Amino acid sequence: LLSHTSGLSDTDRPEEDPLGCLPSLRHVADPGRVFCYSNVGFVCGVIAAARQVDQTYQSLIEQRVIKPLEMTSTRWRAELGFNSFVTTTRDLTRLAYEQLGGGKVLASETLAEMRRVHGDSYAAGAARYYGLGLVIEDWDGLELYSHGGGLNNFGSAFLLDGGARASVAMMFDHPAGYAMSAHQCLDELLGRATS
Repeated sequence: LLSHTSGLSDTDRPEEDPLGCLPSLRHVADPGRVFCYSNVGFVCGVIAAARQVDQTYQSLIEQRVIKPLEMTSTRWRAELGFNSFVTTTRDLTRLAYEQLGGGKVLASETLAEMRRVHGDSYAAGAARYYGLGLVIEDWDGLELYSHGGGLNNFGSAFLLDGGARASVAMMFDHPAGYAMSAHQCLDELLGRATS
């Protein structure tokens, strides 16, 4: 579920009841065979983890991620959908720093597993490979990790260079929202052109 290789398709909207909508999802392949990005599947994976420790989805994220990383401006917003948290660039940067090996919530073994290729989208673009919650790219000779997301006209993205221990976090108020490319924005900011 966390690598988007569950075989489940997705819906075209935020789901208020991710578990309840499972019967309506198309089954695209047996688990582990095909990459198919599924927000519903990913959220169901987090719900399963929360149930294992007898917590809600929201409390698991708050206690295991938001509080330890001191993401003090990040809040759950029920009116935006089941899995909607709102945040700031500062808090997103704290999450990116943890992905660089901050060590507050992710053990080094867990971080390595997140960065291992679990899914292959079979696409010709740079963002072909997927770990656990991370896009894995070979970009201009660097191995980069990123993730973006959004809702309606709002989006966010972070991009990590593990070798350089560098990151950039961005938030957008733009119709393209979550579809904006973090590395193309970085090129624009630095006045360079890379492939």
